[in-house]
Amino acid sequence: MKPMNENVTEETWPVHVHRVHREMTVLVRPSVASLSRTRDRKRGEAVGSGIYLTILNRPYLLTCEHVIRKTALAGCSLTHQPKTGDYYHGFPHPWFMEPSPVDLAVTFIDLASWEVGDKIGVPVELFAERYAPTEHEIAFCGGSPG
Repeated sequence: MKPMNENVTEETWPVHVHRVHREMTVLVRPSVASLSRTRDRKRGEAVGSGIYLTILNRPYLLTCEHVIRKTALAGCSLTHQPKTGDYYHGFPHPWFMEPSPVDLAVTFIDLASWEVGDKIGVPVELFAERYAPTEHEIAFCGGSPG
């Protein structure tokens, strides 16, 4: 059997995938947003997740357009938790959205909300302009379905 590289074989591949998944989870956790919808700002329901971004030194949230659309159709407001264990904050700024098949929504996060948080925005410069996988690349996907 031909090895995938000098350290990885078909037999050891699951072990490497599991290790990469654990390491990536630790790496991205500070940038993952837990999203909830609320009608009364007192109780919420988890509806999905997003990722905090930094664009031109300003905080943004990136999520899926369908999360925003379904929240609005339910007559709710979308909220996020910028500080672990703290209360949820709303999004006072407009959303920029592109529906399916792109399914993308992004908004600026209120600075007062962001400054009390402990989350970290991923610099947008770290994103590739287009997906160009390498041989044996492990794709990582984290978050909650919404």
